Amino acid sequence: MERIVLEVDGNIAAKWKQASAEKRSKVLAFLNNALDLIDEPTANGGVNKGYALPSERKMRRHDERVQSKTPEYLKFLDEMGEIAAKNGLTQQALDELLAEDE
Repeated sequence: MERIVLEVDGNIAAKWKQASAEKRSKVLAFLNNALDLIDEPTANGGVNKGYALPSERKMRRHDERVQSKTPEYLKFLDEMGEIAAKNGLTQQALDELLAEDE
């Protein structure tokens, strides 16, 4: 093991000084694991172990796909609204149906 010095706030320093050897050991194990999680990218697109976030690139691609489909989706919703209106569904009737579910 190698000794290092960390700067922490006064509250943490006081808790550390009062901590038992067992508690200190647990904190050190936690810190070791936390640093490993941060530093070790996995094979699944660079996402760190223990984290569910996709990479920036994957999130950007997903956002681009969603944005590209939005006009198509809005057009679909408008068409469904027109069909519903032709079949007699009014905003009032829709509100009543939605209120029944609450």
